[in-house]
Amino acid sequence: MMGQFVVDVLMQCLSRDVNVIRSKIHEMENECLTSIIPESHFFWLKDAPRATYWLWWQIAHSCYGDNFPESVHLTYSALANRYKYISDSHLPKNHQERYDLLIRSFDDACFNADNTIQYLTFLNVVQNLWRKNRNERLNAKWLKPDDTEVCWWAYDNLIIKIKSKCRSEVLEIPKPLTSEEAYNSFYVTLDLCELNKIDIKNILDSVSKTWGQKKYRKSISQKRLAQKLDDEHMKMLEYLARYYQLDNIGVIKILISDRMKGITTAERNR
Repeated sequence: MMGQFVVDVLMQCLSRDVNVIRSKIHEMENECLTSIIPESHFFWLKDAPRATYWLWWQIAHSCYGDNFPESVHLTYSALANRYKYISDSHLPKNHQERYDLLIRSFDDACFNADNTIQYLTFLNVVQNLWRKNRNERLNAKWLKPDDTEVCWWAYDNLIIKIKSKCRSEVLEIPKPLTSEEAYNSFYVTLDLCELNKIDIKNILDSVSKTWGQKKYRKSISQKRLAQKLDDEHMKMLEYLARYYQLDNIGVIKILISDRMKGITTAERNR
């Protein structure tokens, strides 16, 4: 095992012989090169939050073995067990944390099993599986990761519609903390939902249609609002909307609530 190898090296280095230390460091470098998977094999995940979330969720929840070919079931189970050990129930908050945890899981599994090929094979299998299903994955063209309002709305509405359709247990995604995570959670819910493809597509079409109607009503409201406000106050309102990451109506609701609190407090203090 790699751990015992490191212990042996440290014990031998107590001699403080410089040549011995250099020799052992060289041995450790060679051992590492043959005991971990080079990061280049993870590059397909590095800038792909959707693929990373898809793989991370299945490894973090060791009940998705049937999603992978039978030939790698044992490797999947071992990797899921090592993930539980190194993650210590920590829930990653973003793509980078998920990516880092995945690499640590593979490194830890390789060190403990002393079998890099086994886990490299698994990684290649899941990469091919992800690429093979590329054309089957559903996408919402109107959903953009930098559109805060839409990301939150889309995720919440997708979960509501899936729960109304799905009789079995709904995929319990950790509550997103940012709009970007809401975007990622939206897609991992689509990718791992147990409903059939037709039902999922119908749900996505329904969410898209509802968003289109919401967007249309919003544009009408904006036009009516613009007719009632002068240019100066309209610019102020739009600035506040950007600042609070809300639409104009949302800002007006906040301002009304704040003024009502102020009036209520003043009346109580009379």
